[in-house]
Amino acid sequence: MGTKFKLFTSKSIETEEAENAIEATKLIDMQARHLRAIYKTECLDVKQLQSVLNVGESNVYDWLKKCQSVRTIGRRKVVPIIVVANYLVTGNY
Repeated sequence: MGTKFKLFTSKSIETEEAENAIEATKLIDMQARHLRAIYKTECLDVKQLQSVLNVGESNVYDWLKKCQSVRTIGRRKVVPIIVVANYLVTGNY
């Protein structure tokens, strides 16, 4: 993995991956700030996730089963905004 390949460009693959990681981090931060401004909270509940992900309630509950960052407060399930922003940008939980 440590080898540097140059294929039709002067940039190495490692350099390009590092730049993409920085760009993804900036996008995640921007998305998180945007969600915080809209919802004025640090965690989103099922109804808010429904709106953000633009899916139905049953799909949100399926998403919550896969997400490892779900917290239960009483009977209410919530997810931190940073996790939702990361999912929206990268597709990873």
